[in-house]
Amino acid sequence: MSAEHLTDEEAINEATPIRSDLLKTAALVKGRKLGPLTVRPMTAETLSYLFEIENFFIRGMKGDRVAPANANAIWSTAEFIYIHSADEDEVAETIWDKAAFKQAVRGFLAGPLNDAPTLAAALPIIEQMVAEYFAAQTQAQEQKGVKGLKTPGKASARVGKQATSR
Repeated sequence: MSAEHLTDEEAINEATPIRSDLLKTAALVKGRKLGPLTVRPMTAETLSYLFEIENFFIRGMKGDRVAPANANAIWSTAEFIYIHSADEDEVAETIWDKAAFKQAVRGFLAGPLNDAPTLAAALPIIEQMVAEYFAAQTQAQEQKGVKGLKTPGKASARVGKQATSR
């Protein structure tokens, strides 16, 4: 079937690698090259940073509403790459200071990301990193026996504990 006749769902499924392939890649990749930069894999720490700044690639992928200021694809790409390629200690210090963080990301845009081919090459890397990270997290949850709980509310928070009210 040609690409022009695929439904959105078919196109997404066709373009998404198999989860087992993502898991293998996530285990092997220690850093990807992006122009002059080495992009570190996602971790729980970097994911928390992306949530803190409401990065488009994390907020948008869950279908959450993205603030108009965060919908700038170039800025979101620069934020993501800065968090994953700049000095880890520098990132940890600047992430909580909005002015310092913006200044650091601006430095990346003026420096190593001031190149259209490098910036364009970042998008597939980001997509792969996010997919690999969440595939690995899903795998870890399944191995622990934590399946998706079907009942919302207090009951799901008390799994394995005796109910306090009857």
